[in-house]
Amino acid sequence: MKLPSIRINKNIILSISLILSVIISIWATRLSVELNARGNKEDTKDAFMTDVSYVSYNKEGHWESSFHSPHMDQYNHKGIVFLQNPILDTVGEKNLTWKITAKRATSYQRTNIVELKDDVVIERTNHQNQEKTWMNTTRMTLYPQKKYLETKAPVTIKQLNSTVEAVGLKADLNTGDIRLSSDTKSVYQP
Repeated sequence: MKLPSIRINKNIILSISLILSVIISIWATRLSVELNARGNKEDTKDAFMTDVSYVSYNKEGHWESSFHSPHMDQYNHKGIVFLQNPILDTVGEKNLTWKITAKRATSYQRTNIVELKDDVVIERTNHQNQEKTWMNTTRMTLYPQKKYLETKAPVTIKQLNSTVEAVGLKADLNTGDIRLSSDTKSVYQP
């Protein structure tokens, strides 16, 4: 018995190839969307806020610190809050006030650490003699509960008649003590 001959022409081959291509494309797209949906759960913010302000008072009811940020994104599953242009004002024990600003900050809720980044400026005012000190750096770590700052980055410190440059700094916001780590250069202009 002779099998009937099937004539396959180019149009049939192209049609089958096209149908298979469409089926594979649909399957790959659905798989990609499903995988992206699973992966993006980790990057989905839980909340955002605009024009955020917070004020805290000590046990006696006196102002202790205030915080402001025009925008905040919160990721609860990571324990992280991203802040834009944060401003922190706080008072230390020795009649010193501190104003800390940056372009960005990341607050790690589980460890109570705030990483300040990009154009970090710290202004310290001594209210006994109204003397001001400004510190600039690219990166600073703030420990808000301890009222403590530190960085390993280059820092510039300016006071009325002097400029100090150093690499690395540690500052106690309560006592006002500032310690420079290395490569210290100072200029005094009377």
